[in-house]
Amino acid sequence: MTSVQVGPKAIFLFLAISALTLPRSTHGFSPSSLLQGRRLRIGSGLCSNRSCYNHGEERNNDNSNVNSSNIPTTVAMDRRSFGTTLSGIALSSLLLSSPLEDNMANAAETAGKMKRILITGSNSGIGMDAAMRMAMKGHEVVLACRTLEKATNAAEKIKAEIANSTEDAVEAISLIKTLKLIPMECNLADLTSIDNFVSNLKSSAASFDAVCYNAGIARNTEAKEVERTKQGFELTVGTNHLGHFYLNHLMMPLIEKEGGRIVVTASGVHDPESPGGAQGEKATLGDLSGLENAVANNSKQFDMVDGRPFNADKAYKDSKLCNVLFTRELQRRLNASGSSSIYVNAFNPG
Repeated sequence: MTSVQVGPKAIFLFLAISALTLPRSTHGFSPSSLLQGRRLRIGSGLCSNRSCYNHGEERNNDNSNVNSSNIPTTVAMDRRSFGTTLSGIALSSLLLSSPLEDNMANAAETAGKMKRILITGSNSGIGMDAAMRMAMKGHEVVLACRTLEKATNAAEKIKAEIANSTEDAVEAISLIKTLKLIPMECNLADLTSIDNFVSNLKSSAASFDAVCYNAGIARNTEAKEVERTKQGFELTVGTNHLGHFYLNHLMMPLIEKEGGRIVVTASGVHDPESPGGAQGEKATLGDLSGLENAVANNSKQFDMVDGRPFNADKAYKDSKLCNVLFTRELQRRLNASGSSSIYVNAFNPG
């Protein structure tokens, strides 16, 4: 894939193209059309199970009672921990496995390969649970978090969880020594931070077998004031979609062209017909006038993608709709290029 410079205007236009290339019926954003009639619900169905990447108001999804299927434990999990565990199992399997339509022979061929995987928002919740499972299987996992401190703490939490959950202390010490956890800073609300993060990754010649864009912020639904990223984008869409879009643009040359995986953690709330999506204002990008105006006046600032007054709850739903549109358009372009067999999936943790 050819590497090109991408500025804010190009980012906005990519989103517009993504929406406009969908079947006409999807301009009303019918999720059944967006997903071609397929809805995948994995996990316990708890909306609170999304992994959080909050600036100053991070949800407590650390899940100290994570029960790995590979670790004996006697600790009973509460409902949230159980849901996070199920979603962590699903996410790690999605990142490591061949696509569902692949035959078993192909799956068996790649099962023993040690992989290099990147996960954003891996300092809590589903992201950290999936990172722990993959690291325990011997894979190298880059923990990309908003600050280096959060990433380092995530690595230590994973080691502590393994130590606390393994009955044999010698076995636990031996296992911890084999872990390949790489804590790194990547602030998705700052394009400069993303640039620096990828530059540091390029110092290693190794490519990535799988990348997971999992991080996401969800502000208080009652919030009235617009918060912005370092470059002035509305914070929720700027982090959850635009930050990951820019990161993916820089990461594409580093992802294995044959059988590479890109997984985007989305949410059922992008679907106006889902229980969560039907509450309050529904997800819709409208005519993209918010983005168009931001480009036209060169301010780079928008409150909502559709140009309407700011609504914190809708901003999160819109960001998840952007995730689904991005996933679909990226896969379409990769297929059209014919130069790679990278698979792109949107993952709904439930």
